[in-house]
Amino acid sequence: LSHHFTTEEKILANTGIPISHEHQLMHSKLLARAEELVERYRRGTLEMGDLFGFIAYDLAATHIAKEATMFVDPI
Repeated sequence: LSHHFTTEEKILANTGIPISHEHQLMHSKLLARAEELVERYRRGTLEMGDLFGFIAYDLAATHIAKEATMFVDPI
């Protein structure tokens, strides 16, 4: 996930598309949440619903579908 966000930010910078501070902050928050889930997995306390919610809602629905579309011109 960290690699993905770093790559995304580099690609946007190289293409001249500005990335907002809020978008970078969202990346930081998502990474912190992922790290928390990994730690809970290692302790054996991770609920699969929490992992699924993070992937389906936080990453896919919120970040990719909503936030990332602001970088694409509408057709």
